[in-house]
Amino acid sequence: MIKVLGQKRVLMLFVLGGLNIALLAGVYLYLSPQKAQKEREQRTLRAKISAMQNDIDDLQLTFEQLETQQARFEALKDDGFFGVQNRRDAEKVLEAVQREAGVISAVASIKAGEFVDNEDAAKADYRVLSSEITVRVEALDDINVYKYLALLEAKFPGEISLKDLNLIRKSDVSATVLRAIASGENPALVQADIRLTWKTMVPNDTNNAGGSL
Repeated sequence: MIKVLGQKRVLMLFVLGGLNIALLAGVYLYLSPQKAQKEREQRTLRAKISAMQNDIDDLQLTFEQLETQQARFEALKDDGFFGVQNRRDAEKVLEAVQREAGVISAVASIKAGEFVDNEDAAKADYRVLSSEITVRVEALDDINVYKYLALLEAKFPGEISLKDLNLIRKSDVSATVLRAIASGENPALVQADIRLTWKTMVPNDTNNAGGSL
């Protein structure tokens, strides 16, 4: 084999082979740190992209929450939650609810408002004004009482919550009652004593809105 190729050619092949090996080794030694560095850079970049995506998700969530809070704020504002408790306006609402609910009578009394400590309201330089409302309702049927409560919750300014309801039946349906209804009368078969709390938020410099109906 050596005789066929010649010693010089064989030697040249060995030299070229050695150079190739050295070149490959050099390339490997050069590229290995570069590859490791690129991998580190890629990991760092992926971590940054992931962090940015998390920030974007957080911002989106915050934005959605702000939109929800803004919508809630506007709804409360439209309901009269951020304002003084005007007794005359409340009286008009009570009269309208009585007519719409179809109850026979509804005698209401609103006690003087009292300020209630509330940390969240204080942060906004507001105070919570709370008033107790008592109503005695007389109706033909208890369904009219429940309709009265539902309408009151929907139409009353501010926030109103039911604290107590005492419902009694004054009389059962009888022939006499049926004749009275047929003749156009409205006998009161049901009586309800209702206790509610009326709350609004007012600026800190607002005086106590006392008064009663």
